[in-house]
Amino acid sequence: MSGPNSDIGTGDAGTGGDRTGDAGTGDAGAAGTAGDTADDTTAAHVTDGDGTADPASVAGPERRRWWQRAKRWQLVAVLGGAVVLAAAVAGFVVVSTHNSSAPADAVRDYVGTIARGDAEAANRMVDPADFPGRAIDTSLLTDEVLGSANRLRVEEVELREIDGEPADSVTFSPHGAVAEVHVEYVIDGAENHRIQEHRIGDHRGDATLRARLTGSTLGLWEHWTVIDPLVVPAYVETSMHQVVGVAGMEGATIGGVAVPANRSGIDAFSRTYFLLYPGVYTVRGVESPYFTAEPETLVATQVSWDADEFWEPSDHTPPAGLARVGYDDTAQLRAKVADEMERALRACAEAVPDVLTGCPNGISGNSDVTAATLDRLPEVRLGLAQSIGDAPPFLWLRSSEDGQVDVRFADGRERSTDFFVTGEVRIDEAGEVSVRLLDW
Repeated sequence: MSGPNSDIGTGDAGTGGDRTGDAGTGDAGAAGTAGDTADDTTAAHVTDGDGTADPASVAGPERRRWWQRAKRWQLVAVLGGAVVLAAAVAGFVVVSTHNSSAPADAVRDYVGTIARGDAEAANRMVDPADFPGRAIDTSLLTDEVLGSANRLRVEEVELREIDGEPADSVTFSPHGAVAEVHVEYVIDGAENHRIQEHRIGDHRGDATLRARLTGSTLGLWEHWTVIDPLVVPAYVETSMHQVVGVAGMEGATIGGVAVPANRSGIDAFSRTYFLLYPGVYTVRGVESPYFTAEPETLVATQVSWDADEFWEPSDHTPPAGLARVGYDDTAQLRAKVADEMERALRACAEAVPDVLTGCPNGISGNSDVTAATLDRLPEVRLGLAQSIGDAPPFLWLRSSEDGQVDVRFADGRERSTDFFVTGEVRIDEAGEVSVRLLDW
């Protein structure tokens, strides 16, 4: 009995002891495993007081992902700053480049408008009435007149000074600043035109025009306005202007537009000027059945000069375009003058022994002559005769070949006598020609 019981007890005990040991061992392992799991779980969920993960306590992949995101944001910030800086630098360069050329660009645009023949637009850009000194006629500054000319071609536009300082030393200018821009140009297609003695042979011109800073965009992008007109004073002289007794011959035309004129030889201070944009113009005389004139060339170029001294130049020849139109009488006028002269001379002969005013001495200058008969009419030519003093000239006729008259004296003698004739020719508004003989 004791043996089996001992075996059973030993076996149970041993078994029990084994199980207990296994169980102890198992419980301890489970507890250890659970402890490790609890530690990992606890470590993964350690937070700051605000509930966000503490970067210092973040472990493993989560930490790496956090740092990767931080580095990306840092890179974005650096690149963004670089872009902003580059844009600012580029913007400064663009603004600086614009401002450095803005005055010259304004002048180039204005002069280019003239070169295109758009006088009306040029007038709006710069008022031509701003030409210094006394007022000058601006009625010729039209598209029609400029369109008839050989116009300028711009060769160079150079910004030289801003408010008296070298232009390349100025980046930003104060409001109201004044720039000086030098322009050089040439007029093409004028090589064969007549050149007046005070004109340069190659028809080149230059001028210094001022531009004023009139505003800006955001205080940076400057806006400049040209304030000096590129115009040339010009004048025309005609041989038939203001001739006493001759109507309808005043002035001339350019491009079909009437031009004020001066009589030949007028002094510099008494001239009537008008303004033209630079160019080579054709000046035509007044159309008339009695006079004809070849077209003349007016070269209007401006060579730099002091505008304030325009009206009082030392040599009395201000820089200006000039054309002189000379008229010749027509065969129609000569025929009418011959008819009128013959009528007057026959009246003189028929009146003998009475003496009519203005009759030639050869016809009625001898008190012993009782009769006179015209044998040959004189041949005459026309010209301008200067009146006494500074009075305007008149149209004069005089013999180029003498006439001949047969006279009878009181004692019955007859004789042929040569005579010459002078007279004044008049043409009224209706175109009627008359001759007034002058006793000579």
